Amino acid sequence: MSEKLRPNFTPVPNVILDEIMRGLNEGEFKTLMAICRYTYGWGKKSDRISLSQLAEITGISDRSNVHRAIKRLGSLIVITRGDPSKNLASEYRINVDIADDLLSQKQQDLLSPGTTSKENQRKKREALSYLTLSKYFPTRRKKNTPGRRLTIGLNRS
Repeated sequence: MSEKLRPNFTPVPNVILDEIMRGLNEGEFKTLMAICRYTYGWGKKSDRISLSQLAEITGISDRSNVHRAIKRLGSLIVITRGDPSKNLASEYRINVDIADDLLSQKQQDLLSPGTTSKENQRKKREALSYLTLSKYFPTRRKKNTPGRRLTIGLNRS
């Protein structure tokens, strides 16, 4: 077996794979996974990562597209801007505190250890899916179309 294929891992928070991933486009997901790799993959909470490094690891051809993906990730990541005069890259970390702000008391009750019914589990998943996606992907207005709202990242089926 190749050394590269030996089991090793980068921890990724389950909520990213269970809830958030479905609302991300390819570039956003690749960028988020790259940030997980540079931080959690090396046992760090945050890391200074240049746009060039992110472009290289994600395979995204242009740094401006990486920058756009980072902007669209919004509150999923916390960015501490680097100092260009000192040639310091920005520091990135996954926002692990965001989920606590999303839940109402009723939804927190659904998460309590005593809750095991299938109906409550379904309600919990729905509540978390909607809250998670609506927090990370707020509605946006299209340019030059006042009053018209676009929902980004939410599937309406």
